[in-house]
Amino acid sequence: MSDAQSPIDDRSELASVGGETDVDVDIEESEDLHHQSVSPLTLREALSWLASIYDPLGTVAETVLRGKLVLRYAHRCGITFDQLLPGPLYREFYKVYQALKCPKPVPRMVDHQVLHVFVDSSSYAHGCTVLDNNMNRVYAKAMLHELPHLPWTIVRKELLSLRYGLSLVKHQLLPNLSKQEATRELYVYTDNSANFQRVRKALRDGNPSSELPAWEKTCIASIIELANDLHCILRFIPGPLNPADCLSRGSSDAVDYQCLRTTITAINEGSVDPLQIPLALTTIGNASPLLSHLKNQCSATEIADVLQRIRRAQEGDDEVTHIKLAIKRNDDRYKDMYHVINDHHGDVLVKKHPVIADHVQVFVPQSCRRSLVDRIHTVYGHIGTSKLPGLLSRDFYWPGLSGDARRYAKNCATCVKFKGSCVLRAGGLGTVPSKSPIPMEMIGVDLIGPFVSPSLADDPPHKVEYALVLVDSASKFVIARPLFCHDADSTLETLVDCFFSVGFPSLIISDRDGRFLSKVGLAAQKLFQWNWKFLPAHSSPLNSWQEIPHRLLNNIMRTIIEDSGLQLRDWYRLLPCAVWAYNNVPSDVNCPVAPADLFFHHALPLSSRGPNYSTPGVCC
Repeated sequence: MSDAQSPIDDRSELASVGGETDVDVDIEESEDLHHQSVSPLTLREALSWLASIYDPLGTVAETVLRGKLVLRYAHRCGITFDQLLPGPLYREFYKVYQALKCPKPVPRMVDHQVLHVFVDSSSYAHGCTVLDNNMNRVYAKAMLHELPHLPWTIVRKELLSLRYGLSLVKHQLLPNLSKQEATRELYVYTDNSANFQRVRKALRDGNPSSELPAWEKTCIASIIELANDLHCILRFIPGPLNPADCLSRGSSDAVDYQCLRTTITAINEGSVDPLQIPLALTTIGNASPLLSHLKNQCSATEIADVLQRIRRAQEGDDEVTHIKLAIKRNDDRYKDMYHVINDHHGDVLVKKHPVIADHVQVFVPQSCRRSLVDRIHTVYGHIGTSKLPGLLSRDFYWPGLSGDARRYAKNCATCVKFKGSCVLRAGGLGTVPSKSPIPMEMIGVDLIGPFVSPSLADDPPHKVEYALVLVDSASKFVIARPLFCHDADSTLETLVDCFFSVGFPSLIISDRDGRFLSKVGLAAQKLFQWNWKFLPAHSSPLNSWQEIPHRLLNNIMRTIIEDSGLQLRDWYRLLPCAVWAYNNVPSDVNCPVAPADLFFHHALPLSSRGPNYSTPGVCC
């Protein structure tokens, strides 16, 4: 940041817990942020400004977390500390600055005889907030996940957030309150039903279940110890009514606190079952229990769009209409499995989740299933066939969901293009002998291409896409042949033709191409007694004498194709011209001799001749 910094004029005084001492949020204003079009920020300056914010009670914790997420995203995009923030990231960070410039005022005095602690976790951060009986914020904390915790499941992260929340209350909040523990009531809320059930059972039994994994048993044991020290009561609250939700996502607080207060009162009176709150919300508030898992990865706008599309599809679907009529007729086959949720946006047919008691799955009609699978598959980073069905079934349902999800993930064009195969295991690097000084004693074999566009490759008579290339390690001499059919049989037949023209090598080196590792390839190696070494593609020992000639030949081919008047499908007619151009020009400044001169000015060794050669000589 620049040296010219001044505090914001209208600072907001924050609440002092259990006393009348004023605590301010120390937010500094820089000229760089104020005149955003004149002096943009570097990443280092933005970090320095964000670190200077003093907010001990967490009154603006969600806004600070949003700024941290913006800067962490910038760092992960490869932006160095002294580089300027790009325009979109700068605008997002400026929104954070504007929000911190005018924080909301909170009461100075709070009633801490009854405290409600809410915890939550998203895929990237924990959140914990403490409210008094009037739903005023007393204390809040938002912190990013540690790097080892990022790949964990959301259930584990929610369990970890519960332990963090109890630890914060014990070590940071309660020591600063007046000593009236005898009359204080402490309630802890989580919106993850699986953890609520497990921890409640462990609190009742006094120890965690022996069937749990080791880490979860250790975590629940520490939660039991903290809960016994604090004398707290564990409760379940649905996600739309959890005030810690904004702290774990860095979003604005969208909780209806009047609805939250009514719900807590109903729980205290025993008139509402905590595990049935998501169904009761449709009558007491505008919060929706639908797609509660999907909100960890999508914004509220995206979730609303998904629900609106499903509602429109359900209106014209015959299967949905049949199920709704069966529910109205009190048909036991459908009434126990499905029900209709009515909210201010319309009716939605949902199915009761078979495992999670408080959760429902939205029934997806046939017309929008594929688009929904594509959207979820993309949002979650192109997950594979084993995880996609589970993610979909948490919020959606239709007959045959698992099979449809697996087929889509298996045939996704992006996954096929960029993901490695899980069937074939990668081979070891192996050992590569040093270059031989004798021509045709050691060669490298590989393919170059494709040189035909996909539209022309659809024409079978002209589907010539690749060329087989042999590179001599001693002279860098190149031999290339077009592959009119690039299956294993044609590739090996072309390779044998090349060997009968120039001689048989003592050692062949190639990558682990399927054509060479096929049954036909292994049979040919055994028949001709070839010594063949298989290495991973682009292995460093090959870069100097195989990969560089391949790249040069590829560039020459494409240059000749662009300058010639031939159609692209006839590229293989120009292959001899490219090979001649490469072999007759010195390719190394340290060796002013062309590869062809080095290759043909040496006699072939006896060990590298084919079975039909009986007299010494040079093959050409």
